[in-house]
Amino acid sequence: MPTYAPQKLCPVHRTLHSDDRCPRCVSIYEARRGNSHRRGYDSRWVKVRNFVLQRDGYQCFCGGTEPGCDGIATEVHHVKPIAQGGARLDPDNCISGAHSCHMKAEAAARKGVVLSKILEAFEQLRARGLVR
Repeated sequence: MPTYAPQKLCPVHRTLHSDDRCPRCVSIYEARRGNSHRRGYDSRWVKVRNFVLQRDGYQCFCGGTEPGCDGIATEVHHVKPIAQGGARLDPDNCISGAHSCHMKAEAAARKGVVLSKILEAFEQLRARGLVR
């Protein structure tokens, strides 16, 4: 017997949907957000991002020890946030992370905190001479 996901009511559009988020709300959010180039992810950033992922061996800064992390890095995190004067295109200010860990790191950064796992991973990279 097939199981069906319960439908949810979008409080904004008053429509039912079975996704995690209302598709209409998502499309409005994406339109306001702009494309990746408009958000600052130009070809220079893509080169830095690819370099950092390769430098770190596509390994998450947590080493796969955090809940929900498989240890495979798909994103790059700025250790010192750009808004706080961190260099946007400096590989020495970047570290690789899985999506779940990157989101935790971003949430901590908004509070002005750098996760200890990032600092530990950065020290290992520094010891291997891969960052200044």
